Amino acid sequence: MNTIKNEKGFTLIELVLVVVVLGILAAFATIQFGTIVSDAKRAALNGAKAPFSAQLALAINVLKAIPDAAQFGAEVYNKVTYDGEIVKTGFANNGATATWTLYTGRVGFACARGAFRTTGTYNVATGAISFSPMVAC
Repeated sequence: MNTIKNEKGFTLIELVLVVVVLGILAAFATIQFGTIVSDAKRAALNGAKAPFSAQLALAINVLKAIPDAAQFGAEVYNKVTYDGEIVKTGFANNGATATWTLYTGRVGFACARGAFRTTGTYNVATGAISFSPMVAC
């Protein structure tokens, strides 16, 4: 007499295949997440440059002249503030130019792994602000 087995569930091979497929998907998701975070940090640093130009325009309007390096520090650099992941530091004034550094990170954790930085320069002679290319820390 033949008996019919009532089999329910998955075989071991099927379960192993599901685990392998999920592992591969997780690996791709991790790679994509890292790229998204890096792109977000670069975009945040690019956006952090704009307030300096806007504040410089306000300073020129108030002073009725292109500010010298000391006035730039008082009227522009000190008035631009950030919350969150952008930090400004290292203001230096040599008379002809003023320089400072912007970086992604938190105060006390400057340029941690995966962060980016750029150096801003204000030229007193031209009244122009420029930024160096972003570099990874």
